[in-house]
Amino acid sequence: MFSVAAAGVGNALMVRQHKALSLRRVRYWLLLVLLGTLANMTIIDLPFVVPFSIGNVALFLIWRRLGLFWLVPAAGLVLLPLWQNLALSASVLQLLVLLCFNQRIRQYSVAAIALYAVSCGSLYSLIAPDKIVSEPLYLLLYSGLSTAVFAFCLRTMLILDSLTPSAIHQQQQSLTELLSHRVAMYSSIPSTLLIALVLHGATALDLSHYLRRYGDEQSQLAKQISQRLTGYLTQVVLAGKMLDIVSPAALLPALTAQRAEFSSALVTDAQGKVQHFYKANLPETAKPGSSVADRSYFTEPRRTGLPYISDTFLGRNLGQDQLFAVSTPLTDATNAFSGVLEVSVDLSELTRAISPTDLDISHRVLLDHQQKKIWGTADERPLGQIWSVSSQSDPDQRKYLRYSWFNSFGPITLTQNAAHLLLNHDVAPGQWQLKYFIDTDSFIQRYHLFLAISMLAAMLLLETITALSRAFVSRYTTALEQLARNASSWQPDDPPQPRPLFHQSATEIDTLAVTINDMQHRVRASRRGLYQSMQQIVTLNNELEQRVSHRTEELQHERDRATQLAAIKTRFLANMSHEIRTPITVIKGFSEQLMAKTSGAEAALVSRIQQNTEHLQRLVDDILDTAKIDEGKMSLELHSVPLAAFIQSVIDNVGTLASQKGLTLDVLNHTPAGLHLTADPFRLRQILLNLLSNAIKFTAQGQIRLEISQQTDNQLKISVIDQGIGISPAQLPQLFKAFAQADSSTSRHFGGSGLGLYISQQLAEAMQMTIGVNSNIGQGSEFSLLIPAHLLSYAETTSPTEPVVSVPTISLQPAHILVVDDVADIRALIASYLELQPLQLSFAADGLAAVAQCQQQAFDLIIMDQQMPELDGFSAARQIRDQGYVGPILSLSADVFEDADKQLSALFNLTMTKPFSKQQLLQAIARLQAGEGKLVVSSQPDTGQQSEPTAPPEDELLLEYRQTLPEYAGRIRQLAAANDQQALRRLLHQIKGTSACFGLMEVSALALQAEQLLKNTGAATDSLGQLIKVLQQAELN
Repeated sequence: MFSVAAAGVGNALMVRQHKALSLRRVRYWLLLVLLGTLANMTIIDLPFVVPFSIGNVALFLIWRRLGLFWLVPAAGLVLLPLWQNLALSASVLQLLVLLCFNQRIRQYSVAAIALYAVSCGSLYSLIAPDKIVSEPLYLLLYSGLSTAVFAFCLRTMLILDSLTPSAIHQQQQSLTELLSHRVAMYSSIPSTLLIALVLHGATALDLSHYLRRYGDEQSQLAKQISQRLTGYLTQVVLAGKMLDIVSPAALLPALTAQRAEFSSALVTDAQGKVQHFYKANLPETAKPGSSVADRSYFTEPRRTGLPYISDTFLGRNLGQDQLFAVSTPLTDATNAFSGVLEVSVDLSELTRAISPTDLDISHRVLLDHQQKKIWGTADERPLGQIWSVSSQSDPDQRKYLRYSWFNSFGPITLTQNAAHLLLNHDVAPGQWQLKYFIDTDSFIQRYHLFLAISMLAAMLLLETITALSRAFVSRYTTALEQLARNASSWQPDDPPQPRPLFHQSATEIDTLAVTINDMQHRVRASRRGLYQSMQQIVTLNNELEQRVSHRTEELQHERDRATQLAAIKTRFLANMSHEIRTPITVIKGFSEQLMAKTSGAEAALVSRIQQNTEHLQRLVDDILDTAKIDEGKMSLELHSVPLAAFIQSVIDNVGTLASQKGLTLDVLNHTPAGLHLTADPFRLRQILLNLLSNAIKFTAQGQIRLEISQQTDNQLKISVIDQGIGISPAQLPQLFKAFAQADSSTSRHFGGSGLGLYISQQLAEAMQMTIGVNSNIGQGSEFSLLIPAHLLSYAETTSPTEPVVSVPTISLQPAHILVVDDVADIRALIASYLELQPLQLSFAADGLAAVAQCQQQAFDLIIMDQQMPELDGFSAARQIRDQGYVGPILSLSADVFEDADKQLSALFNLTMTKPFSKQQLLQAIARLQAGEGKLVVSSQPDTGQQSEPTAPPEDELLLEYRQTLPEYAGRIRQLAAANDQQALRRLLHQIKGTSACFGLMEVSALALQAEQLLKNTGAATDSLGQLIKVLQQAELN
């Protein structure tokens, strides 16, 4: 179970991130968020009641149908009503469990429920109130019901997920299922919300009913106590007024005799000294003259001038009875304070007079201002002591059910451990407080029973509505299904079917039945006419086939001839490539050697030889590039190219040429830093160099501007703008044709082969780019290269540094090298390149001589030309390898049409194309001596930084298509079991084409193989088995 959960977390966070944004999905998301929020607003806001959080079903559906991206904001809204509620933590835990199992939740729903049961038990033991945590039975009940709520929400989500299938799944369901599911969904959602609302109302109404009853009893009891205290004050105040006419000695005994709880009475002077005191059975230690100036019953009346009821206290030298005092201020004739009259009330006598009416309340306690106990029930603590309990029994700062529509009592206060409901009532006169502590045990049991009944009712209602809706809808869809079966079984050659009889129908169904019958008559009539037309077509077709057969023979003859000419052309170009590039190699090589040994005028002459040789090589390369394009052998190597650095390198190549003609070359780059483009850097450089070279060639004086900018549609535009001779509108269509220039005089005046623009356009189209031109005679020209936006990307920029170009000095290791080439000048050139190295050279003029020398002596390295008489380089290398030679072989080739795979076969370690420089030859030998191999050393310049292109992520359509592949596997099994080869071949053809469109080449190849085997042999058991296995695994890849 836990391994499945761990695997699911990775899939949830990496594979199924989210569905793309669309208006339909936004509406679906808003509806679910609204329903989920409304449902969670019905949760009972009490910590000892398991929350019936059915609003989480909306979050489950959003996660399953839309993905994690949509879930996060939805959770913030749907879970908002659960703020400061245990349901919030439980809901987050439920979402984490679902994320663990990801899309396998339907198969592993039981495991998910078990995982949640274990997790929620641990969670509640940490965060639930002490009332739940301290009693194992309640903790088990709480965790069990919470797990049941999660199971109910999970089951509801899976049912609703089945009721709202995707578009692909809808096409695979019957009309009965679709309509019944819709009816069930639209009926069950409000019904479930109503049940949740009824549960909330029943719980809130029941609780508020009991609290109102307890509150009424508390108010009555507080009123009873308040009346008694008011009576005490009235009696004392009246007695104080009678002191003017009755002596204290006579008044005090009469006053204490009025109530049994009056224990004693006294009169003080203005300084608090007791002047008169009376108490029945007065002990000898209690004598007048003592001071009570520190007592509150003296200080408060003197300060306020009002009667006063004190907190509880013990009398001085009068015993250990708990008392409280009722006092009133006394005044003299001038209305000045002259003392107090005080009566001490015995608490024990008072509490016996308090009689509560409701005996169901767990704990009642009456406290004075100092929180001393005056009276209480179900509490053994003595009167007069500070009444205190554990901090968990203190009132919780949060009020509950504040926003419930059904709570008529008002905000509810609980103790912090949720063991008691707490009611407070102030008692006046005085500053006393009456507290009620009501046990929550009965409420916990009753409200959890309400929850269990609600979940059972909701589940039964959901299942019942689904079944009833299916039965109701099937009455009307049966007629449509009967029509569909009749229509699918009817063949054009069959007679029209009679109108079927329906048990229950409608006007639209009867109209459809009549329409189908009329259509069958029309089809049968059309079939007869078609048959007659087919007979005529067959006759004409036979005549046409004879003509086509004759014409086909002629076309095949012409095709064979064209193929032969193309092969001759390719071989001719390959031979010419070898024959031309070989002397170019010799000329460039020896002129390079001469440049190092000459100076002055002789060096200038040698430099002219080099320049003209390079010009000749460019002409030859243009012709060979044209041939490659025509043959379809032009290959591209796409890389991510940093634009700014690339443009600078191009400018560096043509800057000297522009300055030699006295032209100004300006670069205006309006693109942001860090812009990269995906292209073949060598071919892109070739395009820009062609455009810039043409601009320099056809501009006699003035300015050439290279401008780079991004268009409004985010395409990149690279423009080469000159002030040259310009091109007329009539000449523009000829520009991009091979061997063509604006007019014949241009070639005579400026030179050139006329291939540059043709090659540039072909290369640009191969890289999905476009070349355009805008020009007028005498006003210059603007050639622009448009690069699509999808080929552009951005990367972080670094501080530019000036590249330091240096040619390292290469020192080779001593070795014996065999040089094999049929051209003596090439052999001499290689010897000249290597004359200063510690190497022993041997030479062979053809492959046969090389094989013979390798039989006679050992070589450390062999340099082998490919195109030689008698025995070519490839065959010679094979024979040398067969003799046991394991050393490195360097291949030399001047054939640009030769297959690169053949060049880098197991026979050769390295390939170098002609013409090559001394530096390239030394580097190649150094690599081979260092153990490197399987490389191509080209005479082309470095293409710059290479980077592996990043594959684009799978889009939504590809993901949905992958999900349908396992269903194709089931259909293939069914068709194979029914031996319906025609339908099976159509299905395989469909899989082959669609999979190829999505880039699933393995699936497409297997489908093609199975289709061909069925067509040719009638059986393809093994191929179908392999295809079914790949289809079943395709959704997981």
